[in-house]
Amino acid sequence: MKILVTCAVWGKTYCELFANFSLPSLLAAENIPRLAQGATFTFHIVTTRRDRRRLEDAPAMAALRRYGEIDWEILENYGVAQPPVGTNSKKYSFISAMQNLAIERAHDHDVIVFNYADFMWTNSSLRHAIELLDQGGDRKNAVLSFCMPVDRDAGMAALERYRAPSDSAVVDFTPRDGARIAVEHMHREARRRFWDDAPNFTNFPSYVMWTVGDDGIVVRAYHQTVLALRIEPDDPRSCRRIVCGSLDANFTAQMAATASFAFATNSDEVMVFSLFDTPLDSRLPSGMTREVALRNILVGMVTPEQRHFAEHAIRLKLRDGGEAAWQRVIDASWDILQPLHAATRFDQAAYEESRRTLGVIPILRRRPVLNRIRLPVSRILSWLDFRSRLRPSFVVHPLLQRIFDIIEQPSLLLRSSRLRRLARTRK
Repeated sequence: MKILVTCAVWGKTYCELFANFSLPSLLAAENIPRLAQGATFTFHIVTTRRDRRRLEDAPAMAALRRYGEIDWEILENYGVAQPPVGTNSKKYSFISAMQNLAIERAHDHDVIVFNYADFMWTNSSLRHAIELLDQGGDRKNAVLSFCMPVDRDAGMAALERYRAPSDSAVVDFTPRDGARIAVEHMHREARRRFWDDAPNFTNFPSYVMWTVGDDGIVVRAYHQTVLALRIEPDDPRSCRRIVCGSLDANFTAQMAATASFAFATNSDEVMVFSLFDTPLDSRLPSGMTREVALRNILVGMVTPEQRHFAEHAIRLKLRDGGEAAWQRVIDASWDILQPLHAATRFDQAAYEESRRTLGVIPILRRRPVLNRIRLPVSRILSWLDFRSRLRPSFVVHPLLQRIFDIIEQPSLLLRSSRLRRLARTRK
């Protein structure tokens, strides 16, 4: 088996997260080292020249070289001077563009694993995720799961105790350890997804949670991330690029109508969480109920196929408990969601409108001559970009905004309706 693990990482903070925590968790004995005994590994890293220098000397990077090839994808080769940062949609659409590069690169592999710079994999989770592709002899197109957002600073402090004393390049912790960290240090935004905490509930419940006493948590998620994707060049479902938005919200929707999924629902087998940090506050506005918030996303942000994802109850297990208690919460949670599903009609027009707000995914191409011109121009524009220097409410003139967008992504020029009409009239 040929496995491509891909990760897009840029900026000092995320390089440190990746090199000191995410990659060391993948180097735990039952993850990459175990899989490398019977598979060929390529680790695909998309980053900038400066950040490659940051990463290359990390102890975990030296350890990774023992198990396979490192394939560096340098953003400047695609004319990218400064990848987007912050919490706006451009950052997430840009990550999708880099994941599209990985999908193209993976055509001669059997499996692609999507890692993020802030993902933490408990020991054996990577191996089990890949095994789920062939669970019970039934070939699946992809393995989906939900990755709990954990407070970044508290999570890093908790993980330090699991750094191997004989090898600082390895962070080795069990699935139960991971579930405990995820629950004890859950990010405040994740806590807003507990259904029974109505006063503090979120206005974007793409996942909802219920406690099972002291035994753990049941999660039902509509947007789930792709941990592993089977690559079959003759099957367009496995080689399709992300058209818009993100891997978990939009790529799974693209695949859902025709693909066959395995769901990682048992944290004792697959437990992955993210070291998360955001200034956002998604609390319900005054007068809105949790039921209205859920119906809002069902109308235009979750496809009918993605509704079925929530039928798979994900168990975050803290300890061995009675099956009856788990089943009661699983049944009760579905009794809450199912009537809301039945009463809420999906609106395709609203869904298309929400997709438009996510921004266009850049199409990254190696064009040496053009990129040599674009790179210095992009660097100059990044210094002159008023949007990043004035207050957040500042709005540029639409024409100036269009010029910025076209310079950042020239292919937008070819998407102009006026140019398309001109091309048609000349045929």
